Amino acid sequence: DENRNGVCDDVEPRYRYSAKVVCGLQPDPAGLRLAPAHYATAINILNPSDRTARFGKTLALTFPPDGDQPGAVLSLGKASLAPGEAVEVDCIDIGRKLFPTGLPQPYLKGFVVLRSDQSLDVTAVYTASGLEHAAARCEPEPGCCDGYRKDLPGRCGKPDRGCCEAPPPDRCPKAPQCCRCGADTQFGTISIDVEQISERRIELRQPPPPRCPDLVVSDIGAPQVSCPAGAGSCETRVRVAIANIGNADAGSFDLRTVFDPEQSVTVMTPVTGGLAAGASASLAVATPPGGNCFDPDCTIRADVDSKQAVRECKEDNNSREETTPG
Repeated sequence: DENRNGVCDDVEPRYRYSAKVVCGLQPDPAGLRLAPAHYATAINILNPSDRTARFGKTLALTFPPDGDQPGAVLSLGKASLAPGEAVEVDCIDIGRKLFPTGLPQPYLKGFVVLRSDQSLDVTAVYTASGLEHAAARCEPEPGCCDGYRKDLPGRCGKPDRGCCEAPPPDRCPKAPQCCRCGADTQFGTISIDVEQISERRIELRQPPPPRCPDLVVSDIGAPQVSCPAGAGSCETRVRVAIANIGNADAGSFDLRTVFDPEQSVTVMTPVTGGLAAGASASLAVATPPGGNCFDPDCTIRADVDSKQAVRECKEDNNSREETTPG
């Protein structure tokens, strides 16, 4: 899990394919959503890589419902393909897995969406067959006279197919009486279309930013020295500013302040209430009576959370050192 988002890299979806799907019968000649016909879709999936491909399948419906309302998103389960293997998702699979008692409408439309951890070859095959319908068909009636022949006056001419289909008045004046008409079944046109489904890369989900405190020493003020009883009674006072620049509260910790590190005068200041995220504080620190910090300069080092009681985002920014010339 290189991006630390809680999903193993070898199964995290990185590729998405959205294939249009149309299944079922549209019988209404007046329908404007889809032309009257039988429709079928078959989505073929091939794993061309040298690694096993794992992918999930969903159906996102666009019809039903009616109007401009989004349809349901339904799971078609998960699958895996070894290198070189292929599988198909078609209308029969959709009906069997999602609508075992029959489609909610005579037909459905939508998208089959695949999310895979490996690149796939995805091809959709669309077939449609127009509906059967009855059409009038006329044939010449045997032995019927369709008029007198111009080349032989008085002789009756025989009907022909042209006379029945579109008889000119001067050629076939009696054509309607010389034709035998009836119903004839016409079969719809069958069409097939093959489309390569485009591949889209899925951006890897990044982990949420860690929530943790981060304590720093933001400033060390100018030291002040007072020696009320002369040498050996000197006290050094300073204000040390600390801050929590993290995004989580810090519990109790301490501040260690070292005056004149060569003499190692150390003062421990507990911060028992902790420090909230984004908050800061200014702490007054004073040495016990003793020598003067200035010899001739005064160096002060402050270490926040010196005992590492708080687990922080960063542990290398807890210290600060300042030297004040004497």
